[in-house]
Amino acid sequence: MTKKTSEINILHEKFTALQPFLNERSIRIWCAIEAKAIGSGGKAMIHKATGVSWPTITKGSKELEMPQVSIVNRIRKKGGGRKKITNKDKTLLDDLDQLIDPSTRGDPETPLRWSSKSTIKLADELGKAGHKITQRTVHRLLTAQKYSMKSNRKTHEGTKNNLDRDAQFNFINKKAVEFQTKKITSFVC
Repeated sequence: MTKKTSEINILHEKFTALQPFLNERSIRIWCAIEAKAIGSGGKAMIHKATGVSWPTITKGSKELEMPQVSIVNRIRKKGGGRKKITNKDKTLLDDLDQLIDPSTRGDPETPLRWSSKSTIKLADELGKAGHKITQRTVHRLLTAQKYSMKSNRKTHEGTKNNLDRDAQFNFINKKAVEFQTKKITSFVC
């Protein structure tokens, strides 16, 4: 074993022992300090020993040169991180509501509602409408809107599968909405 290989192994052991106690910034700083202590070829050795990228080590070196930055308690800039999908896609919730409205079940007065459509189908339909969304995100959005994600046993009535059951529910829902609209407009006049 060469001297360089043994040094890389020692650095790897040090890093492995310290890593559970370090955050993103302290990892950068530690790597930069070790690379500086090694001198020429230090970044390459640290990269091989830890797997930390060169740009990250370079960023740590720049932070070492600016001590006022190290006083800040934040690891990332304010507002960092992934933005919520509903902030990036303003029409997503409205489109989701339009898809599940006809197939929503449960008493509207109670806090628990459910949809006869699966989150996979909803994600596919939203994708066809131009939204970039996964089944898991649809699940999360529906959970936030107090939808139950468990199927109701009563939706599996009878021994035969009635293929036009959703069509029946959609027809009934459409008629109910038309009736409610007529009733409201007749009282307003």
